[in-house]
This record gives sequence, structure tokens and C-alpha cells, in this order.
Amino acid sequence: MDIQKTVGILLGFILTGCGAASPPYVDPLLLPFTKSFAKEALRFSGRSYSDTPTTTVFEELPKGIAGQCDHRDGHIAINKTYFQKIPYYLRELLVFHELGHCILNRRHSDRPGAIMYFRLTDPTIYAINKEKELKILFVGE
Repeated sequence: MDIQKTVGILLGFILTGCGAASPPYVDPLLLPFTKSFAKEALRFSGRSYSDTPTTTVFEELPKGIAGQCDHRDGHIAINKTYFQKIPYYLRELLVFHELGHCILNRRHSDRPGAIMYFRLTDPTIYAINKEKELKILFVGE
């Protein structure tokens, strides 16, 4: 076998990753929130977005950062230390916020209490306004 053919085969393996891409990974602790997002998306918009590849995992993030989305590859990182300290509603809000960025291409809102507000809101306010905020997230204002 000549050198060009060998290099071509090696490059083919490198570029294709030796097969099909693996499906996106969701940390088991975050899975209930991503499933809930898909359910709410279907309820409000008629689309679950379950076909949108998004990896959602815990990572060490800089101080003050609860989560972040990398639009280039649909990668969501959640600060586990922060996540474990907050109540259920804020956990949901955090994951929905990041999925809003990565899947729905939503920007931050300047409206306090919105799911896409740049800071997490009071969990009581979120619980009270949840239906309205979900509609805004999935359908728009």
C-alpha cells in the first residue's frame, strides 16, 4: 500500500471519528429537567425539540456563573455546586434558561422574572408565573 493511500485512510478515520457521532449526553441528575423542557415545549409550541442534539452536563464554571450554553456544539454546562444548593424550581429554571439559549436561540430578557432574565429569579415568583413564562419562552411575547 502506498503512503498516500495510507494517509488517506488514516485521515478518513480521524475526520469521521471512526463511525457515526455518539448521541448527546445528558447527566442523569439533569435528565428530568431536559425531559420536562421537551414536554413543556410540546405543550406550548407543538414541538418537543427532542431531535435537537444538546449535551447537558455538570462542569466547573467560573465563580458567579450558574450555567452556560455553547451554541457552536449545543453544549450546556451547569455549575454542580450551585445546582445542589438551590431549590427544585430554580434548578428547573436554570436548565430551561440554558436550553432556551441552546435550543430556542433565545437571548437574555431585561424583564425580571422571565425565564431568560440574566439572573435567576425568586423561586416563588417563578412558581406563580410559570405558565405565563413558559408560554413566552416557547411561543414568544
